[in-house]
Amino acid sequence: SHEELTRKRITDINTLTEMQVFQEMKRAKTEQRRIFYFKHRLASGKIRDVEVFSGPIKVFGRELLYSIIHDITKRKQAELSLIEKRKDLENKTHELEELNAALKVLLKHRNEDKKDFEEKIVASVKKLVFPYIEKLNNGQLNDRQMVYLNIIKSNLVDIIAPFLHQLSS
Repeated sequence: SHEELTRKRITDINTLTEMQVFQEMKRAKTEQRRIFYFKHRLASGKIRDVEVFSGPIKVFGRELLYSIIHDITKRKQAELSLIEKRKDLENKTHELEELNAALKVLLKHRNEDKKDFEEKIVASVKKLVFPYIEKLNNGQLNDRQMVYLNIIKSNLVDIIAPFLHQLSS
C-alpha cells in the first residue's frame, strides 16, 4: 500500500548493504552517475532487477534526490536468454565447421579412391585384355573374326576413354 511504501526506507527495498546504498546515493547527488542497476525486494520477498534514473532536485529549498525506478526483470531475463542462445549458436557453428572439415576430408578420400579405381580399370584392361587382342590380331583370323575383334577393341577403347581423359586432365 502507499502507506506501507512511504514508511519504508530505500535500504529496506534495495538488496545492497546500507553503506553501499548510501555510496550510490552520494554518486547520484553529486551527479557522478545518473543511471543505476540494482536488485529490489518486493513486499512478497521476490527480488526484481530494476533500472534507476536518479539525480539531485531542490524542493522548497531542500536538496533531495529523485529516483525513477523501472522493473527490468523481464528485459534482463531476455538478455540472458539471448546470451545463452548466442553461445548455443556459436557452439553449433563450431560443430558444423568441424563436420564440414570432416566432410571435405571424406570427399577428398572418395575422389582419390575413385581415381585409384579408374586407374586400376584402365591398367587391368591394358594388361589383361589388350595383349590377347593383339595376339588375336597377329594370328590367322578370317574377315568376319577380324571385324568382331576390331569391334571388341573399339568398344574397350570407348569404355576406358573417359577414364583416360580424366586421368590425363
